Amino acid sequence: ILFSYTVFFGALLLAQWTTYFMVGK
Repeated sequence: ILFSYTVFFGALLLAQWTTYFMVGK
């Protein structure tokens, strides 16, 4: 369960970074 939570958090962070880059560009 902890691993799944980590993967979920990582995916969320990646999505946030993607949005940040798109907005920045």
